[in-house]
Amino acid sequence: MSTPEALPTVAYGDGRTLTLPKGWAPVEESMFATGLAQTAMAFTGGEDSVEHAVGNLVRYYDPAGAYSGATFLDVEEYDEYAITAADLWAVTTLSMEVPPNAGRALMNPGPLRTIVGSKLHHLPATLPLSDVAPQHLDHMYDLYTAIRTMLPALGKRDTNQWVMASKTCARKRPMLFPVRDSQVCKYLADNRLTGNKPGRLGSFGRDIQVFAYLSTHPTVRHWIKTARDNVLEQHPTWTVDWSDLRILDIALWMQATRT
Repeated sequence: MSTPEALPTVAYGDGRTLTLPKGWAPVEESMFATGLAQTAMAFTGGEDSVEHAVGNLVRYYDPAGAYSGATFLDVEEYDEYAITAADLWAVTTLSMEVPPNAGRALMNPGPLRTIVGSKLHHLPATLPLSDVAPQHLDHMYDLYTAIRTMLPALGKRDTNQWVMASKTCARKRPMLFPVRDSQVCKYLADNRLTGNKPGRLGSFGRDIQVFAYLSTHPTVRHWIKTARDNVLEQHPTWTVDWSDLRILDIALWMQATRT
């Protein structure tokens, strides 16, 4: 009998090994180093504290402000295994228009709703990105791809379909899916290009590997906890997201889109 082909692997940020599905190409180590350096700037601003990120998070979570804040995850949820009107409204808080036909395709009985439900059943709501197995990554990719490819055309920009898919997946499984968009991908890669090539981000498999590395790195985890704690110390009545991946998302997005 022949020996089964070994699955590809990459490193988690805490030194453990992330096993990838068959056919996935491991991200080059330099991509992790670049992503970590960019994350450091997003949290510290080049200083010895996380006050830079705290200031951005305070602006983002201000209940009187214009940002989504905790609403994206905190709005009432009814179903862990299907996309609801509450989910679609939450997605719109991230500047994502959901046309009526797209909403119907996601919520009404039909092929897309069936696939989404099946994949969500294979992705436990309590499973974090730090503990995924290859089959989970396969299901994550299938869920993201189904939403990206089966939605009616959103009609504004080429990136709308994948951004819509990314935000919807992050809403349903915030411990597994980062909110990916072109600005964050470009920022993390420290360039102005996106795609499935060395040195670039903006493709699902590459992005997930980098976020898995960053979200498990002890220093990044310390930055996330310290920044969240500082925001709540300053504003104890505010609601701040419980998902570490969400705090990481926001810190990166606020840095990537700063003016």
